[in-house]
Amino acid sequence: MIHVIVEGPSDEGFVEGVARRVGAAVRVYWMRGNRPGDLKKLVKTLYSEGKVIVLKDEHWNPNLVDSVESELGRLAKVIRVRCSIESWILIGLCAERSERCDDPEKRLKELFGSEGQTRGY
Repeated sequence: MIHVIVEGPSDEGFVEGVARRVGAAVRVYWMRGNRPGDLKKLVKTLYSEGKVIVLKDEHWNPNLVDSVESELGRLAKVIRVRCSIESWILIGLCAERSERCDDPEKRLKELFGSEGQTRGY
């Protein structure tokens, strides 16, 4: 089992979708807040059950990613996400260029209504 810790619901949906497509046994967890010490507690509980991967967006605070990496050490693989996963989705949909979108999460909500139907492209 691979445990993946992400920042929020958009990230969770993306990772679960990719895992289904490639047939990977993945369980996704949300990171609650940005405190490396709290994250370390979660990682320690999951570490005994399998590999742990942390996806951390770097675009808002790259120094925080450094803190997370040093706090976790070898307990988890920290993957720096250079632009948010929401931006990747928009690019994949050919709906928006990431450098032109200030709020990719908001733009995704505009494109997909609450029922998952596409709008605006």
